[in-house]
Amino acid sequence: MYNWDDVRFFLVIARTGSMTRGADALGVDQSTVSRRIASLEKHLEVKLFERHTAGYIPTHSGRQLLHHAERVEDELIEVERRVVGQLRRISGSIRVSTSAHLATELLATPLVAFTEENPEIEVNLTITNSLVDMNKYEANIIIRITTSPPETLVGRKLADVTAALYASKKYWASCLKQSEKITQAKGYRGYRWIGNAWPGEASEAGMKKHLPQALAVNPRPTGHVNELLDMKQLIKAGLGVGRLPCFLGDTDPSLQRVSPVFSRVGWSLWLLTHEDLRHTTRIRIFTDFIAKALNTQKDLIEGRTADGWFRGWLTQCAHT
Repeated sequence: MYNWDDVRFFLVIARTGSMTRGADALGVDQSTVSRRIASLEKHLEVKLFERHTAGYIPTHSGRQLLHHAERVEDELIEVERRVVGQLRRISGSIRVSTSAHLATELLATPLVAFTEENPEIEVNLTITNSLVDMNKYEANIIIRITTSPPETLVGRKLADVTAALYASKKYWASCLKQSEKITQAKGYRGYRWIGNAWPGEASEAGMKKHLPQALAVNPRPTGHVNELLDMKQLIKAGLGVGRLPCFLGDTDPSLQRVSPVFSRVGWSLWLLTHEDLRHTTRIRIFTDFIAKALNTQKDLIEGRTADGWFRGWLTQCAHT
């Protein structure tokens, strides 16, 4: 087996056509180059170059060696690129701030996929409902549902967030059963509804406005909740009817959507960062990955996944 280092000398002379220029390119003296070429020719038992006034010209054997040597060189370069690329993988930490309902319902699966694809990037997740101060480096990225993102941040709107009224299937079935006998049931006080402390709060008037008229029978309040996940759990438990974002309600098989999607809610899902960080490689990789992942769930976030089912259910209710 010949010495690859000798072949490296051969490649340089074949490309430069000169012992002098080859020696300069390799950073050695001319006698070293001549000795290496002679060593290779002796090992292969062939003459590799003809010396002409134009310089060193590869012989037929030399041209054959050049063809194979360049293929080996290309493969070695590719191996080096891959190895060095592994060593230079993007690394570091990212501080992400989001809310509990987004983390559990929309972000959990994309975060797992991101960390598997980028094992050198550490994602530190802060769960809070407040907008953190990015000027104090409390977070690098904010993923939040808001009606008005801060002007000091840059980013993109991923989707409009829709909401509707939901009830547990068991509780709503009992409400429908009682409402069918409303004329005989003098003591029936109507179904229970759970209020909330978000913009456009679902008041009693709001409930009647959004429910189909045939079903809007004397809703009565049971209280207010200011956390979405708590609201969902209370609805699941059968406490009453409440408003949820569609991405929380439509994915739970125990819940029943009992109203059309609210119009003009004004909520949007935003992916935000600081102007100074937007071109940082790991920040850009993360935001592009999460934006692409959440885009695949846009129909769910914007309330379209259950529309056909809801219209069919509403038609059925109207004829019972």
